[in-house]
Amino acid sequence: MTRYKCNVCDKGYRSRGELRDHVNYQHIGQTQHKCPVCGKALATRRCITRHVRRAHHGVKEGPRDKICQQCGKAFRDKKGLREHEFIHTGERPLSCEVCGCTFRQSASLYTHKKRVHKIYPPRREVAVVGDTPQEGSKSGTVAPSSAD
Repeated sequence: MTRYKCNVCDKGYRSRGELRDHVNYQHIGQTQHKCPVCGKALATRRCITRHVRRAHHGVKEGPRDKICQQCGKAFRDKKGLREHEFIHTGERPLSCEVCGCTFRQSASLYTHKKRVHKIYPPRREVAVVGDTPQEGSKSGTVAPSSAD
């Protein structure tokens, strides 16, 4: 259950801190979280933990413990399961704002926009708050739009 809603995009969060991190990273372009190994700017402490495990320790994803009730297929995260379930319902909730083509998965819509319409999302710069980048350092580096 989400108690705190973002005024900008309506995304919900369980705590005030999670909402603050979201607004700062997604809408303001700043964060107080950075990887201690490479200096990459990340949205939350949890993103740092996940990033360090994946990028620096070579650890793969967690267990596939989200199970589709229709067919038994297993997923690592709720988003993957939710997007998969659209196969069974036939629902295609995402649509291209250019041509109206519909999709079940956000990745498919993203790829469609790039291939068909040559729309490439702008690379977002996220500054690490309280960090003073020095020449040659990795502090304040550009973070991709999705947190690893």
